[in-house]
Amino acid sequence: MKKLISMLLVLLMLITTMVTGCGKKDGSSFTIGAWNGNVFENSWLNMKFETDGEWNVYTDEEIAEISGIGQEVLSELKGTSKKELEAAMNLTTVYGFVIDKGIGEASIQLVFENLAKTKEGTKTTEEEYVDIVLDQLENLGYEVIEEITDVKLADKNFKLIKLSFQDLISQDFYVYKQGKYMVSMVVSYTDDYENTVKEFVDNITVLD
Repeated sequence: MKKLISMLLVLLMLITTMVTGCGKKDGSSFTIGAWNGNVFENSWLNMKFETDGEWNVYTDEEIAEISGIGQEVLSELKGTSKKELEAAMNLTTVYGFVIDKGIGEASIQLVFENLAKTKEGTKTTEEEYVDIVLDQLENLGYEVIEEITDVKLADKNFKLIKLSFQDLISQDFYVYKQGKYMVSMVVSYTDDYENTVKEFVDNITVLD
């Protein structure tokens, strides 16, 4: 089962990449964030969280392997210099982080999609974005177990929809639009790790 859940994680990453693609507070300060020890910080989102050291943090090389984005490109996206911003603008989708608590148990990923480079465009709402994702996932056998609700993460109002795949894995899909980017956080977990991921999400805060 762990292998299947691992495959579902990769599949969801690929679907997120293809959702709309063809190809702070404002976009000028966009950054995907970076790790400082066990703490992930993103100044553009004014968001941070700290892992307990038991989460496996994916390297740029590992994210590149499952996302198809070159490692050298990911390494250029960790700040707000002109070079880094230009690298970000050339991508439709980029991953801020991927972490897991053992393959097939629990995983969390943060994804940014540049709506200006999608066929739907920057007018896409959070609800419309969720519907696009849901259309594809339902065709693959996912079921909605809780309709869209509003939740607050780091003082931002995210849209949340809860999904399940064949009673094997639950996936909580958080979506927030900022500027021309759609921010998605996908939390995947088995029943045994429901409290673990809830604790993680509850501990996401604003920067000091």
